[in-house]
Amino acid sequence: MTTDQRPNSTADLLDYCLDQVDQGNVRPFIEEFVKIRDKQGGIVSFKFFNIIEDLDANEGHYGIAVKPRQVFATTYHLALLFTLTLTQPGFHSAVVAHERDATERLLARAWDMYDLLPDKLKPPLSTDRGNWMGLGGGLDSMLYVGTAGGRKFGRSETIQAAVLSEFAHYTERDAEEIWTGLPESIPVGGRLHIESTPNGIGNLFHDLYRRAQQGRLKYNALFYPWFRHEEFTIPANSPEALPEDRIEQLIYTEDELELIALNGLTAGQIRWRRSKIEDKRLGGDRDLFFQEYPEDDANCFLATSRGVFDRKALTVMLHDARKPIDTIQNGNVKIYLRPRPGRAYVGGADPAEGIPGGDGSCVVFLDGMTGEEAAVIHGELDPETLARLTYEVGEMYGFPLVVPERNNHGHTYIRVLRELQYPRIYRHRERDGVNHVNSRHGFPTSMQSKSDLVTRMRRSVSSG
Repeated sequence: MTTDQRPNSTADLLDYCLDQVDQGNVRPFIEEFVKIRDKQGGIVSFKFFNIIEDLDANEGHYGIAVKPRQVFATTYHLALLFTLTLTQPGFHSAVVAHERDATERLLARAWDMYDLLPDKLKPPLSTDRGNWMGLGGGLDSMLYVGTAGGRKFGRSETIQAAVLSEFAHYTERDAEEIWTGLPESIPVGGRLHIESTPNGIGNLFHDLYRRAQQGRLKYNALFYPWFRHEEFTIPANSPEALPEDRIEQLIYTEDELELIALNGLTAGQIRWRRSKIEDKRLGGDRDLFFQEYPEDDANCFLATSRGVFDRKALTVMLHDARKPIDTIQNGNVKIYLRPRPGRAYVGGADPAEGIPGGDGSCVVFLDGMTGEEAAVIHGELDPETLARLTYEVGEMYGFPLVVPERNNHGHTYIRVLRELQYPRIYRHRERDGVNHVNSRHGFPTSMQSKSDLVTRMRRSVSSG
C-alpha cells in the first residue's frame, strides 16, 4: 500500500483493508495484519516478492502455477485463505500439502497468523482439533490444513477456496482422488489454486498445466522461472559463492550467455545458479536444479523424467520444434506442412475413448521422405470423430497409408474408416495356425511389439 493510500487512523485502516477484501483485493489486509515468523524466529509482515506480486495480480480464482522452490508461494496462498476465512462469515477453506512434514509447517504457520493478529481482529476459536482451525464469534468459518490422502473431499460438502501445494509430488492415486472430488466441492465463484515445482512429464499436474496453457481449462496457467525471485543472487565477495566466482568479472559458459541474452541475468544471479547446481551435483542429481529451480516450462518437466528417451536430445528437439502454420477443426487439427505434389505421406493413429479428462486420441501424418510432421489430429475425440477427421485430413494429403493401433478403441476406429471407404489402411500379416498366413487391418500392440517400437524410437531420438 502506498503512503498516499494509507488512512491516518487505525480504525480507518482496518475499514479500508476490509473493504478491499470485499472487492477481491486481499493484499492490503495481508500486508497490514498477517504476520509470520522468519527463519530467525522474528515476527515479520508477509512480503510481496516479485513472483508473489504477479500471482496476486494474475492468478484469479482458478490458477495453476509452475514455480521454483522457496519463493513463498504456498505461504502466500495460506495467507490468502486465512484472510478470507477470517473476514468472510461461513467461509470454509482447505490447504493440501504433499507430505506430513510440509503439513506440520503450514499448520504452525497458520497458527502463527492467528496468534499474531491484533486482539481486536482475533475471533474466539470454535474448534481447535488436529488439522482444523474453526473461527467463532459469529463467523462460523473453518480452515483445514492437511496432507494429500489424509481425507477425501466429496460432492456433498462446500469449500469456498482450496490450495493444492506441490501437486506434482502427490502420489498418482492421491492426485486422482483429490482432483475427482475437490473441484466438485467448490461452488461457482470459489477459488482453487494449484502450485508446484515440476516433477517429470505424464503426471496429472503436467497434464493439467499443459491443458490450461492451451486454453482447454478455466485455470490461468502461470510459469515463474527462478530468476524472477529477487533473493536468488550472490554478490562477488560472499562466502556463499563458489571460491572461483568471488570476483566481479565472471567468465560465462555458452548456456549462461544464452540465459543472459534472453532474460537479462546479472552476475550475481549466475553466481547463485552455479552454487545451487553444484549443491545438487554433490547430492547426486545435478538435474534436480532444473526441476526445483525451473528456467523454462519445457525443460523443467523433462529434467528428472524417468523416461526411456535421451533428455538432452529431447531438449534439442523442443527448441527446434516449429509452431503450426494453421489450426482447423476447432483446434483439433494442426497443419505443419502444406501438401506438396509428388510427396508420399504416411499416418499413424492411436484412438482413445474420447471422454473429457481422459486420454487424447491422435493421428500424425508424416512426410515419408523427410520424416517431418505434416499434420496432427489430437484431442478428446471418440473413435468415430477421429475416423471422420482422418478421412478429411487424409484427403488433403492424397490419402496416405494410415497405420492404426488395433487394440481397444482401434476396432471401432478401423470399422468407421472402412465404412467411409478410406482407401489405404494398414493390414498386419499374422500366422493363423501352422502354415496359413492371414492379414488383418490395424497394428496389434503387445508387450513384445511395444518394446520393439520403443527401442527403435529411442535409437532414432538419440541419433537425431
